[in-house]
Amino acid sequence: MFYDLEECPWGFAQKDKDGWAVIYENGSDEPFEQPLPLNIDPESVASEIKYLRPSTFTSYPDLDRLDISYTELSDEDHCDYYEFIANNYGDDPYHQVGGYPKPVQNDCMEEECPLVSGGVYCGEPESFTSEKAKQLRDQLNDWKLLLQFDSDDDVKVMWGHCGRLYIWVKESDAKQCNFNNSWMIMQCS
Repeated sequence: MFYDLEECPWGFAQKDKDGWAVIYENGSDEPFEQPLPLNIDPESVASEIKYLRPSTFTSYPDLDRLDISYTELSDEDHCDYYEFIANNYGDDPYHQVGGYPKPVQNDCMEEECPLVSGGVYCGEPESFTSEKAKQLRDQLNDWKLLLQFDSDDDVKVMWGHCGRLYIWVKESDAKQCNFNNSWMIMQCS
């Protein structure tokens, strides 16, 4: 995964696509070399590398995804649910592969991916009701969370203000090991 630390694209506009890349490496013994994506200044490449050790965990959906109104839960139940999710991660940054995203702002990223990758600017609410957005909503939406990267002091990265990067891919592309059309969305507080 490459991300432009200089420009820090949000993923709201189709032009942001040059600001990240997901490179699939199949684990062969051949040396893996990949040039930096276009428009990324080599001086902006993070000097720290962090290898993540995978562990199995269960991801839980945000209450927005469950379509539960805040009036349907008591304040205590609401806090208990989010505390339960936080305890699942412990004190570690919320890095993950697959599963449900842990949104910072909203949990409609699966809706944003086909829109913005289809040419709809998603940085303002009016865009979601445009004619083009309506046409794109009629198409198959098989976007799935591929990766989630949290702000992380260990590698000295802060996405906005305590934010996260969410990398999405069409399930049909992922099954073919094609990550060229993945989409990244940054959210922060």
